Amino acid sequence: MSFDFLQLVCLGSAYYNLSFEQPRSLLDKFGTKEWVVYNPLDENSVYSDTEWLLPTEQAEPSQGWYASGNTGHLHWKYFLFD
Repeated sequence: MSFDFLQLVCLGSAYYNLSFEQPRSLLDKFGTKEWVVYNPLDENSVYSDTEWLLPTEQAEPSQGWYASGNTGHLHWKYFLFD
């Protein structure tokens, strides 16, 4: 499996998110994009492109994803965007 885009966001000396877009079948939740995020502190977060421009206190209530959950692997979480 290869990824077109891998993102590393450093949020402090020991805090970072490593994320990638998970390829999905066209028939599986059509129009949905799934981002998978690794965070060693389990403070996983990912935002839609426009959300990065908002201050933190405004971004949290409208983070841009409509569902999230654990992947079954330690420190990994998925986020679904429409």
